[in-house]
Amino acid sequence: MRRRTAFAVLATLLVSACSSGPAPAIYVLGGGGPVTDVAEPLAGRPVILVQRVLMPDYLDVTDIQVRQAGNVMHASSTGRWGERLSSAVRGALANDLGRALPGFVVT
Repeated sequence: MRRRTAFAVLATLLVSACSSGPAPAIYVLGGGGPVTDVAEPLAGRPVILVQRVLMPDYLDVTDIQVRQAGNVMHASSTGRWGERLSSAVRGALANDLGRALPGFVVT
């Protein structure tokens, strides 16, 4: 009887571990730049180089971190970043600068 109960509990745990809910939503920062098929001459235009963005290791992941009471952080179960957060911030910054400074080449 004890073996049967232990087996039932183990089977229930295994099934519940394998049956997860819906896949988390994937989020990205910024809307991206406009897509154009027109080639523009870049010679003579000033260049802005966006360097790598440094973030704390606990934030520079694909998990969206959620703060709870008592400053406790945990990974969101409903959403994830589409890329590492430092890469997303760098890309969003470059896109925003490119839109704000149309006379510059932002890379």
